[in-house]
Amino acid sequence: MLIAGVCGCTDFDQERAAFCGRNPERCGQSPSDGGDGGLPPDSGVPPDAGMPDTTAPTITQRSQSATSVLAHETVTFRVEAQDGETPVVSFVWAQSAGSLGTPLNTATTSEVIWTPPSCTPAGTMVTITVTVTNSKGLTDTDTFTVSTNPCPTPMVYAGAYHSFFLRGDGIVLAWGANSAGELGDGTKTNRLVPVQVSGLSSVIALAGGAYFSIALRSDGTVWAWGNNDVGQLGDGTTVSRVAPGRVTGLSDIIALDAGGGYSLALRRDGTVWAWGSNSFGQLGDGTTTQRLVPVRVPGMTGVIAVYAGGLHSLALRQDGSIWAWGFNSAGQLGDGTSANRFSPVQVPGLFNVSSLAAGSSYSLAMRVDGTVWGWGSGVHLGIGRNFDTQWSPVRTPSLSSVTMLKARDVHSLALRFDGTVWGWGSNSEGQVGDGTTGYCYDPVRVYGVDGVVALAVGDRHSLALRGDGSVWAWGNNESGQVGDGSTSNRLVPGRVLIP
Repeated sequence: MLIAGVCGCTDFDQERAAFCGRNPERCGQSPSDGGDGGLPPDSGVPPDAGMPDTTAPTITQRSQSATSVLAHETVTFRVEAQDGETPVVSFVWAQSAGSLGTPLNTATTSEVIWTPPSCTPAGTMVTITVTVTNSKGLTDTDTFTVSTNPCPTPMVYAGAYHSFFLRGDGIVLAWGANSAGELGDGTKTNRLVPVQVSGLSSVIALAGGAYFSIALRSDGTVWAWGNNDVGQLGDGTTVSRVAPGRVTGLSDIIALDAGGGYSLALRRDGTVWAWGSNSFGQLGDGTTTQRLVPVRVPGMTGVIAVYAGGLHSLALRQDGSIWAWGFNSAGQLGDGTSANRFSPVQVPGLFNVSSLAAGSSYSLAMRVDGTVWGWGSGVHLGIGRNFDTQWSPVRTPSLSSVTMLKARDVHSLALRFDGTVWGWGSNSEGQVGDGTTGYCYDPVRVYGVDGVVALAVGDRHSLALRGDGSVWAWGNNESGQVGDGSTSNRLVPGRVLIP
């Protein structure tokens, strides 16, 4: 009985000390007396017993599995925290974009998986924040940053007989001819209205060739699908694909284009790479050897844009000079001869160029002043009924204030600053868009479409993107490349049935 009584008093003293530490005024003490309830120093109770927890928890370790991701990837974040008074802390995660999974927590750690949005505005960093809280409500916070797929500018593109629309979220829609799988939807069925390219996201640019397609993703990789009989898909084989596959060995790519049976890519360091058909030297590697994987074009440095024609190639350098190689039977290389060139040669006499376009037997250039110049087969240059070969650049006299220039096969389009579209060249199936099928020797205004911000040209069809986001098409439609649900040619623009 005596032993039990002593133990009971000890427990009471400890409880009293704790109570008085929390409520000093109720024990006749002031808050400044140490909160020990006035117990003598030899009471066996620590002086700070019952004191409020005034120390915040501390995040001691942090990690994230990646700092930059594409739309289909995820990032895992993990933190570890310590608190001197509280053995168990809580974690709250928050994000500025995307979505967070359910955190996996222990007493002192937390791990969560973050899924990015389809894209974010260019230059935007997403923040992921974790807040650690102890039992007294004291906190510590840490913030992670991660970059994700930048939202591309919506754009239209065209292959020989198929069409693309790159949405603002990096997803690609395709329609038209699909006999070789060039639409990338896993089939070889022509599509009269747009369908989504399978398994491809985070796209920032596209190009369509003759029955094949290539795409540039925001991580600098290139993907290709469709016909591959001469290695134009760049995967080391000649096996065609009905869905996108990665081009071998390319990284840090910033631009690309596709020709008749070959492809071009521009790296961030200003070098040019090419693969596919090379029978006329269109790869520019000094040979006529077909290449199943990309090879570097020798001597091409400081390049800021590349353009693929039917069988010839163009490059624009940072100094405004133009270089050309490949097929030259009609003087489309602009070097004053008709000799094919297996390596790049400079187009003389034309500088201050901002963009180029390559047709089948001619080339075009837009200068920074908005004028258009051309060389090669004269009948395709918009200079009237001039059937002579133009061995050096000549100006298209009726065009000015041009902001975009596109060419393919034997017709061309120009976009003026006022949003109007002008076309010239072959018009046998209405691809110029003036309501007729007569050859246009001089530029004419495309009927019924204005407020245009982008153009694309196929072999015999044309596309326009308006500022309101709508896509319009005209010309040949035998494979559904106009995208209006029919196979009837259109002599004037009609709206594409974008889902």
